[in-house]
Amino acid sequence: MAKQLDYHTIREIFTRFQAAEPEPKGELEHVNVYTLVVAVALSAQATDAGVNKERAPRLQSPTRHKKCWISALRR
Repeated sequence: MAKQLDYHTIREIFTRFQAAEPEPKGELEHVNVYTLVVAVALSAQATDAGVNKERAPRLQSPTRHKKCWISALRR
């Protein structure tokens, strides 16, 4: 089992991440936190590109397609 890192080491790692890229962007497209959660759930079983392609029309109006979002989560 791997040894757990101490607080200061972990803090240094994340400080370096932030210095390297202050505002990281993910590949999943989303318009709000809800659509990001759905995209993450869908991407667990597909590639990010495939999820973006499938969801592109729904990003325009996520509330209009609420049933689609819910059914996608149940799959």
